[in-house]
Amino acid sequence: MRVCSASLNVFHQLALYLAPILPRIADEARALLGAPAAFTWQDATRPVVGSRVAPFRHLLQRVDAAKVKAVVEASAGQE
Repeated sequence: MRVCSASLNVFHQLALYLAPILPRIADEARALLGAPAAFTWQDATRPVVGSRVAPFRHLLQRVDAAKVKAVVEASAGQE
């Protein structure tokens, strides 16, 4: 149980630190963890305790190498 709680709190901190760069992902992570309505820097010092974790859902999709290659090839022809 401690390992799960610690892992979720590390995930919470990562989402908080990435919020300025990836705000949508951070908001979805916050909702997943049942954290406060908006991240603040003070939240980094407080663990998430006593809240229910929402059912899991993917926040991101895996990168498909074939799609990346197609985009790179398409953009190479535009130079």
